[in-house]
Parts: sequence; structure tokens; C-alpha cells
Amino acid sequence: MKPDNKKLKPVTVFIPKWMPDIKTLLSGTRLKPDRLMLYLHQVYLGRLKLIRPGEGDAGNSWVYTEGWSPLYSGLIKELVTKNYPDYVKFLEEHPVIERRRNEGGGLSYTPGSYSQLVRIMDNPFNGPGVRQFRKETISDPVVLKSIYRAKDKYKKNKTECVDHLLLTEIHHRLHKMELSVKFRIPQAEKFLDDVYYKTDNNKTRTKLKDSLVMMEAYNQHDADYCKVDSFGFRMHTPLTQTWKPLRSYMYFEGLEEESLMELDIRNSQFFFLATALVNPDIIRDLVPEFEPIIEGLKRYSTMSDVVRFHELCCEGVLYEQFSYLFTGTKQERRTASKECLIACMFSKSGFQKSGNKKTTVAFVQEFKRRFPNIDGAVQEIKVVSGDKLPFMGEHYTDIRGKQVGDKASHKNLSCLCQRLESKLVLNIIAERMLEQDAGPFLTVHDCWIVCCKKTGDIKRIIDDSFLVSGLVPPMLGEKNYPSVERL
Repeated sequence: MKPDNKKLKPVTVFIPKWMPDIKTLLSGTRLKPDRLMLYLHQVYLGRLKLIRPGEGDAGNSWVYTEGWSPLYSGLIKELVTKNYPDYVKFLEEHPVIERRRNEGGGLSYTPGSYSQLVRIMDNPFNGPGVRQFRKETISDPVVLKSIYRAKDKYKKNKTECVDHLLLTEIHHRLHKMELSVKFRIPQAEKFLDDVYYKTDNNKTRTKLKDSLVMMEAYNQHDADYCKVDSFGFRMHTPLTQTWKPLRSYMYFEGLEEESLMELDIRNSQFFFLATALVNPDIIRDLVPEFEPIIEGLKRYSTMSDVVRFHELCCEGVLYEQFSYLFTGTKQERRTASKECLIACMFSKSGFQKSGNKKTTVAFVQEFKRRFPNIDGAVQEIKVVSGDKLPFMGEHYTDIRGKQVGDKASHKNLSCLCQRLESKLVLNIIAERMLEQDAGPFLTVHDCWIVCCKKTGDIKRIIDDSFLVSGLVPPMLGEKNYPSVERL
């Protein structure tokens, strides 16, 4: 169905802040201003799918940190026409963009896909700060039709991708509610600028600048993807990838004056592990693909140290048990304890590579002394082969996306915990929250962002959801976001 010219709405795009008037710049050429601006906009948007909190997507880390944006040639051809090389050449010559080239001088592409790597070049006329772009409007009906056609084609094609095939009704319902979230851009930009001017780290500054692009793009529905990863069945959207401090600047459309609160499961990764160890039969109900490990885990379920570990996780005080081994403030010692626990339990080596080696050794020894059966169960899970867990061959990959299967059997533990989390948080708790009209709310893996006035009802629903499943509810951390007046 062809777009109706009368219904075509102008589109807002991002271009480098320093660029002069585009019509004037293209004067004397056959290039169309709106096509050129649309190409630049795609360079900005291409960065967003690479943004990850923390360490990021290891497979794309070098692409992201070096400032590249992967642009699929087929999409660019649809948006900018088959003459897009003329626009690229113009932008390279001026110079506005740079394309990555290999040692032989040829173009470099993203492994596994026909995507050119492009980046916006730095320009001193942009000035300092996180806003390195400005907004322009595209109104040419011919160009607008190209945009709408490409969007329709993308929506049709993405339904055939693995990440989208895993989407179920609950994911669609949650995503629809999530699209009502907006960012308070002026306040968020001021916060990002404050952080920007306090650091000289270029990688940090890059993430700050990209975060502003993401918020602006999300507010105008240019970043609205939703997918489920096949490893942990976690739901991923731009908001689940958003840097944590920026959550304070969110609000639900139509509820601008409502204060928000974050509820999260304390020491969640270990809570789900402990839950599986003391209730191994829950694995059959929620993650039946792990059923072959149930019998082996049952001998641990009543061990005193396993029961105590579970109690500490449910009380949300596991990290504090080992914080005395570290130095610094109370929060710094808690964080160090958490990082060592994660390395000790989930990594392939069972050892933290960074930090003080002597402290790490002492930590591992103390953990094994206090929780020998937890360590035994963890090691048992981490060596289960693909013969018992055949899905490993398809879903366990290295940083390049290559399937590694048994070579990465240590991922059994994180896979089990993430899938338990996803099933409980999305398929049970979120479902009950929707049934009991507790919305709007936002789920981010192991936490919920909710309206303060509904916090009591939501905490009750969360507790009841665990109890109905025969499980002990976790301790929830609470964080109030600043009110509108305080931002």
C-alpha cells in the first residue's frame, strides 16, 4: 500500500551541529538536501544498537569504542536511492564522515553482514559538551515515502529474525506499555554535561554523547526495537540498555507529574541460583531444558550451607558477608565483594582476573570454606556437557558469535539463572501485574520501574507471585527517583 501524500508527516533527523545550511552546502550539485540529511541520521541511529551498559556487547566492542556505525547498504540504497555513493563521496570530501578501510585501502565491513563501517568525524566547530548534533526537518514527499516504505519493509523482515521469533504476547504487551515512556531531555542533558566536563576519558565521553542521541531518538520513536535473546530469554529494548543514572529522567506519557521508583531484586543473580538449588523441581516447571541436572542438584538442596546461602540471598545481604575482605567505603567494599562473587561463580576460571590477587585468593578460599556445597553444585553445573543439554550447541557462542557448545559449558550457570529470572519476572510477575492493573511500569531484567503511588500493590504482587510458585520471595531494593521539582 502506497503512503498517502496528505498523511505524510515531516521527519526530524540529526546532523552534525557544525554543518552549514545544507541547501547552501549542496548548491551547484545534483544532490538532494533531505537525502543527505537522512544518510547522516542513519549514521547516528546505527550507533544505538551497539550501546550496551557496562562492558557491552563484546563482539561489537571495537566497532563501538572506535566510533563506527554499521550501515546496511541495502537500507541506505532504499533511503538515499541507488546513487547513495555520490552522497557518501560528497560527505567524505568535505569532510563530514569517514569510512573504515582495510590495510589494502578497500572498504571494511562488519563481519557476517554487508554493513559498511562509517563514523562522523570530529570537528572543533561543534564545541564541547554532549550535544554534538542538531535537529533538522525532512519534508520532501518523495523522501518521506522512501522512509515509510523502508519502515514497513523492516517491520516485515524483522519478524523472521531469531531475536523476534522468541517474542510472545507478554513481550508485545510490555513493549507497547514501554513506548509510553519519555525522557526529560533538558534535565538529562544537563546531567550528562556535568559528567562530561568532569572526565577526560574519551570512551566515557563517547557513551555520554551517544546516550543523548538515544534519548532524543527514543522520544521521537526512532529507537523502538524489542527483541528476546536466545541465551537467557531476556527482553531487550533501548530502555533496558539505557545507562542506569538516566532512568531518573524518565516519565510515563500522560503521567508527567508522577514520581517514579525503582524496585530491584537484591543480589539477584545469586538469588535465582539459590532458589534453584533449594527447589530443584522448579527447574522442571520453568526451564525444562535444564531438567537433566535436577537429580544431581537434589543432594545439595538440604545441605546446611546451601540453606544458609539461600537465606542470605533472600534477605539481600549476601555481598555484605564478604565485604570485610576489602578496603574502602561501605559501598565500595560491597561492590568489590559482588564482583569477586560473580567471577568466582560464573567465570570459566572461577577467578577474578582484575583487582588485588592476594585479596581475590583470600576471597575464593573463604567462600569455599563457608559454602563448600554451593561451590560443589556450581562446579557440577558448569561441566554438564551438550549430550545432556543439547541446546548448548546453538546458543553458546564466543565474542565473534561462533558457536562453541561444550567449550563454554561454564555458561550453563548464567544461562540457568537468566532463564529462571526471565520466566519469573516476565511470564509470571509481569503477567500478574498486568492482570491486576498495576501499570504503567517498566521491567529491566531483575528490576521494575513503577509509579510511587502503586509501589505497595506491586510489592504485594511480586511477593505473592513467588509464594504461589512455592518459592521464598526476595528482598527488594528501593530507589526513589527525584521528583520533577528536584530535577
